[in-house]
Amino acid sequence: MGLPRAIIKKYGISKKAWSVYRGSKGSRSGGVSRKMAKKRHSGRKNGGGSGNLMGVMVGGAVYGAGRTYLSNLVAPVTNKMPGGVLADNLVLGAVCYFAAKKIKNKTIKNIARSGLAIEAALAGQDLVANGFNLSAGSSGSNFDY
Repeated sequence: MGLPRAIIKKYGISKKAWSVYRGSKGSRSGGVSRKMAKKRHSGRKNGGGSGNLMGVMVGGAVYGAGRTYLSNLVAPVTNKMPGGVLADNLVLGAVCYFAAKKIKNKTIKNIARSGLAIEAALAGQDLVANGFNLSAGSSGSNFDY
């Protein structure tokens, strides 16, 4: 891009003309700054998480209190599946997974995340106790579910 005609008429084609042209490009009329305001971010930058340790403990306690009720709700489905207690743990884990994914309420989401961790631990315990035998009817654990 060349020099504008108005600058060429005034200064000709010279170093002075180019310096005037470059200087006029940088400054705006009225001295008004055109900088955009910085965006302010609230909250965390990396994902949600279930908050502090107390939130995890409370979520786990609430899930543990309601686990028997949930287990009785899904019993018609899990009784038809092989695996006994393992099937119950897997179905409840799936329920917790979808609750954590789909529900917008943060409290319920934290409870569902804690429940998912609990069900994963119980399913792993049942798998190891049964020697990775998925068709076993009961688990060898000492816990009363």
